[in-house]
Amino acid sequence: MRWLKRLKAKLPSKRDIRFWWQRRTRGWDDGDTFSLDYSLAKVILPRLKRFKEVTIAHPSDMTEKEWEEKLDKMIAAFEFAGSEERWMASPEEYKKHQEGIDLFAEYYWALWW
Repeated sequence: MRWLKRLKAKLPSKRDIRFWWQRRTRGWDDGDTFSLDYSLAKVILPRLKRFKEVTIAHPSDMTEKEWEEKLDKMIAAFEFAGSEERWMASPEEYKKHQEGIDLFAEYYWALWW
């Protein structure tokens, strides 16, 4: 009977199969919606970093240096949002990174080059 328990432990569950199918058919599974903020941070962060590397423009109401500083704050906020440390963070740490999230929302339509 032990061999049967070991075999069952190695077989994928119905949920594993469903999530696998969802990833294959739509590119993501329902598990991503459990903590959507965390999932989105993991997707946005590498793209925001690359955007900073390749962008050749900045909003007309600021200098290139000001735009880079704002992008750095956005990047820091998404690094925090996608990290394990955020689960144990203090309210002050959340407030510190909220500015970057707010900047992301404010300049959302300016994220193109």
